[in-house]
Amino acid sequence: LGEDSPTEDGVWLLDRSHGQWIPQAPTAQIESNWITWTDSPNRKSMKTIYLALRESYKGSATLKVYRDWRKTETPAYEDSNVTLHPVEDLPPFWDITTYGEDHWVRRRPYWKRIDISLPACEVFKFILETTSPIEFIGFAFDEEPKLGGKATRTT
Repeated sequence: LGEDSPTEDGVWLLDRSHGQWIPQAPTAQIESNWITWTDSPNRKSMKTIYLALRESYKGSATLKVYRDWRKTETPAYEDSNVTLHPVEDLPPFWDITTYGEDHWVRRRPYWKRIDISLPACEVFKFILETTSPIEFIGFAFDEEPKLGGKATRTT
């Protein structure tokens, strides 16, 4: 580099694809551990998963739920259309809402309820996959304990 060279550092990219190359969005994957493993000798039915998200983008995700220490190719439950925004109270989204027609509000956290049915399982785990931007805060779940004995219903 000589004295006449610019002093700014950077990278230049020349795209010669003429629009033939379309960049792919990366896939975000959130995978839990085996949940309730400390109580795995006692069976329980998993009823609902609650995802704590923050309203940010309009998009969807795929939820896969596995049970009983078996992460197989076919999950015990799968939903490929989990919306990543509240449906009842739709917030304004960047690049979708027109200026002047709506007012901007702070993005708020909310709970997304997903009803699943995993009867009499020991443990379960879930995987949430999306190509949309996501703000994942945490999760909770509902379970129904299965008490031992002849009157236990396992279906």
